[in-house]
Amino acid sequence: MVVALFIITFLFTKNENTGESFPNTSLISEGSKGQAVLVDRKSEYVDAEQSQKVLSVPETSQRSDCLTLAEFLENEEVNAVNEFILENNLSPNSVDDYLIELSEEELLLEADSGNQDALYVLGMNKHWSSHRTINTNPALNNSRQIGKAQPLDKKTLLEARKYLWQAGLREFSIALLELGSTYDTEINSSRLTDDEKLELLRKKYLYRRLFISVSPVISNFYSLEMEQLNDDFEFLETSDVEREYTEIYDQWKVERAELGKGEKVALKIPDSISTSWGDKYIICK
Repeated sequence: MVVALFIITFLFTKNENTGESFPNTSLISEGSKGQAVLVDRKSEYVDAEQSQKVLSVPETSQRSDCLTLAEFLENEEVNAVNEFILENNLSPNSVDDYLIELSEEELLLEADSGNQDALYVLGMNKHWSSHRTINTNPALNNSRQIGKAQPLDKKTLLEARKYLWQAGLREFSIALLELGSTYDTEINSSRLTDDEKLELLRKKYLYRRLFISVSPVISNFYSLEMEQLNDDFEFLETSDVEREYTEIYDQWKVERAELGKGEKVALKIPDSISTSWGDKYIICK
């Protein structure tokens, strides 16, 4: 059995190179979807815009409460977490496999038919291809094929934001996190003044904040806290932030209502998953 540890963007962690906070989550994956179970929510951050880096299992040789791989894969709560993630689109690789193989035109047809996963895949792929030489975002299938860096195509990046917003409105709410990450891409791929960078960081913060506000259950599941987010972005001017956030939140409410949906993304964590699940399961090295 070949098992690799992949990093997927979810929990807020510090990037050592920039000092900024990004969402991240590590998971063990056996193939694409065989076992997509979470291991360590505090592991090293790997930016999806840089690589789909493969890591070794965290060092746990001095821990007596670690699990063997077999114990880990057979653990009832681990399997419940895995099932909950895949059933509720809580990771990029939870989308149906067939969507990853479709062309952009085919994905658009799927999206027009109401397939929210297709909108997410379109947004993810547009985000990646806006600054990379391949069209499929490797986070969708845990691929090591990341392509080469190329000059940022802002038109494609704007299209990515449009599709990710639409996916988020339709219950694929982690799309809002990826939407926020598109501003990191623009910062890292452009020559900008300090004021321009600050404006993009503000946009990133606003979509992170919107995600936590409208997806409280998912945020709690991944231990994403508004207080920590605000601390990480305390350098932003409060008056500008509050005005823009009100505008984005109002837009969210209006467009959700047009779809017949409420403000919040409705989701319930099963009783079989404890609130401390993320700190309990470590694989022995």
